[in-house]
Amino acid sequence: MNQIVLLVSLTLHAEDADEFQASAAVMMAASRAEPGCLEYTFSRAIDAPERFLVTECWQDAAALEAHHGTAHMREFRQSVRALRIVARQTKRYTVSSAQDL
Repeated sequence: MNQIVLLVSLTLHAEDADEFQASAAVMMAASRAEPGCLEYTFSRAIDAPERFLVTECWQDAAALEAHHGTAHMREFRQSVRALRIVARQTKRYTVSSAQDL
């Protein structure tokens, strides 16, 4: 089985960043409780408070697919729909091995 890692960068309009953070906190807690979730973290950039970084690590592609179908994912998408996302970049990586350093 290969782990799936997603690295996401989102830049919001400065007036929407705090509202996004509130929705992200709910999403993060619910996602971390999902089977197959190894890591799910929203972070706010120190040098640009309107920029958020998302780190997701899933046990496998099936766990990520199940995540996309959850109620909290639908609710999160709905809650941020009205917010102004200025830029978005998502990278998906398939990891065949990992080790602690």
